[in-house]
Amino acid sequence: MNKSRGVTLIELMVTIAVLAILASMAIPGFTNMMERQRLINATEAVYSDLQNARSEAVKRSLQIVASIEEGCLTVADKLVSPTVVLSNTCMTVFPAISISTNRSPIYFDRVRGITNPSGGGGTITLTSSTSLEARVVISGFGRVRVCSPTKVGGYPTC
Repeated sequence: MNKSRGVTLIELMVTIAVLAILASMAIPGFTNMMERQRLINATEAVYSDLQNARSEAVKRSLQIVASIEEGCLTVADKLVSPTVVLSNTCMTVFPAISISTNRSPIYFDRVRGITNPSGGGGTITLTSSTSLEARVVISGFGRVRVCSPTKVGGYPTC
């Protein structure tokens, strides 16, 4: 009796074909997940920088400025010379994510951490290439919160 052991070429090709079909089904979901995660990470970085700006304004008893220029959120003390940059978060670290705002710069008051004494807070919008969106909202009292009109990351809707 001659028992052959091993895998035939046909069995190997069928297995590879099944794996290829499964991989082609999983890749679009994986890329969507990666984009959502980039948006969440960028949103959390902006949120953290703004929370830090508010606390530093009160701690240092200085007016701290958060501004968006050329795709970067810069938090700085611009009243001293030379300007002291506390943080600088650029969207180049988060591919396919863009940042915009309805008010720039945003000033955090040195006494209470409130924003723009003349006009309230502002909204920073982060958008992915597939139109997923998250917003970091700064109230007139300096409170920083995150919301999402497209329900990203478990944030409340705007």
